Amino acid sequence: MRFTRREFLLAAGALVLSRSARGAAPAGAAGGFTIATMNDLHILKGTCTGFLKRAVAQINERPEIEAVVILGDITYNAGRERFEWAKEALDELKPPYRAVPGNHDVLGKGVPYADYTLFFGERNWVWPFRNWFFIGLDSCQGSADTVTIPVSRMNWLRDQLQDIPTDRPVALFTHHPFNPHSFRPRVRNADKVLAIFAKHRLRFVAAGHWHGNQVETQDGILFTTTACCSSARGNHDFTPWKGFRLFHLDGDSVTTEFVSVTR
Repeated sequence: MRFTRREFLLAAGALVLSRSARGAAPAGAAGGFTIATMNDLHILKGTCTGFLKRAVAQINERPEIEAVVILGDITYNAGRERFEWAKEALDELKPPYRAVPGNHDVLGKGVPYADYTLFFGERNWVWPFRNWFFIGLDSCQGSADTVTIPVSRMNWLRDQLQDIPTDRPVALFTHHPFNPHSFRPRVRNADKVLAIFAKHRLRFVAAGHWHGNQVETQDGILFTTTACCSSARGNHDFTPWKGFRLFHLDGDSVTTEFVSVTR
């Protein structure tokens, strides 16, 4: 894969923003807090959990992290044993966590989400947390790489937002990217989904799928994708760093940083 000059500049800008955010304190004195996201774990066999457990240990060493969201592709390809291995490792997290499925977590036969829901529960959820509302949205269409959020899920989102005060900050968590200039195919109807939040304070959208760090802001909304957190897969942008992303939340403001998992 070759990068165009525009793609290279966007990637470089994302890395600069990620690094500059590292110097920002989580603003704990002002009631701020931090959450972490991990994506594209791609658990293939039991030994793959070694890397994941190191990521979990690094998160557990940071008491400012109060919640974790897993952004899909938990498994290399959906399979009950792989979900079980992942769940066992993730259950070592000290902060509470939730997950959304990725396209690799969908079964090709039978009930598509049977193994995912057995271990990780609901695919779409609302998580009131502190003064924020976190929303997990299943962005999958089977195992497709490029997707459109179906009308049924958009209607579910509208219904949930009716119960969320318009003055409260909101974050959206999905597997497929919503980034306006996404390196990986953007959700086809991303703008229509984002329009549902027009009367709400959507502050950031966190996604995976790209296997690379991309950070950009549009219309006051922060959009991110993050390098994979996996020993079984590499990054699509060919960078060597793997790890997780932190979001430092204070009031309705947000800054972000990428954290590499030590090998």
